[in-house]
Amino acid sequence: MSVKDMAANFERKMNRRVVISGHGSYRDGDAKITVPHGKTLYFYVRHGDGLSNAIGMAVEGLDGGTPPAAVEVLKGGDQVHNYILTYPSNLTLNGTSQNAKYDWITVARKGEAIPLATIFRDTRCQTASEIHWAACRSQANWLKLGHESNVGGGSVKFSR
Repeated sequence: MSVKDMAANFERKMNRRVVISGHGSYRDGDAKITVPHGKTLYFYVRHGDGLSNAIGMAVEGLDGGTPPAAVEVLKGGDQVHNYILTYPSNLTLNGTSQNAKYDWITVARKGEAIPLATIFRDTRCQTASEIHWAACRSQANWLKLGHESNVGGGSVKFSR
């Protein structure tokens, strides 16, 4: 491991930051969940809207430049939709950067979907103080199109 990689690893542990990337959506009728205490959840698009790939990449750029301003910030104890993260097909993700100063989470395989409640239980989110949602917050149209997805069971990919 290079000195640069060791420094980035130290920064990740000190900053305790997680970036969640991929396609995001919500389903009408799903119950809301509670943001875990001690956590701050950042969103970069309003509920119901799509996030551009450029903004998602800028959020993932937390390893260097200034990230975009969050449009909504929720604290521990606040209620939030149980957003669904799906595979990042046709997206460019920066989370694989070796010098990133955050842990990065995405869905590992097509056809799988992970609810935010499940992601919150991951050890990286449990030890983080900041959680950044770099995905859409739009209504799930893949259900309307008849696509099958394994909601809740999928595998999550973690970098670092």
